[in-house]
Amino acid sequence: MKATAEEDVIPVVNETARVTTKDTVKQRVIIRTVSEPTEQTLHEQLESQIVEVTRVPVSQEVESAPPIRTEDGVMIVPVLEERLVVQKKLFVVEELHIHTRSQVENVEVPVSVLKQRVIVDRAPVETDKVPGGDR
Repeated sequence: MKATAEEDVIPVVNETARVTTKDTVKQRVIIRTVSEPTEQTLHEQLESQIVEVTRVPVSQEVESAPPIRTEDGVMIVPVLEERLVVQKKLFVVEELHIHTRSQVENVEVPVSVLKQRVIVDRAPVETDKVPGGDR
């Protein structure tokens, strides 16, 4: 549009603002872990069982094989034998009486375990040498 003699042209000016950011490193953090062996002593109880077998003669005729049984904490296992008579009969010839008792023993075992320690170091950063720049 052209201005005529009677019209004055007034230009309109707009201002705009722009914000930028810049990454700046001011300090560096270095974190390390160091593993150090330490000696410890473990205290434990070890339990073992001692088994004793006693042979007890019986020589008793039975109709069928008796089952394994437990009496007063003793396991009794019948041992069988067939004997030839005029007829075949089953006899318990002996029993195995098996006694079980527990034994507790205290032991100390030295072991080596690792324990980690964290070291945090802080170091200033020279701003002239920082790569990057404006975003």
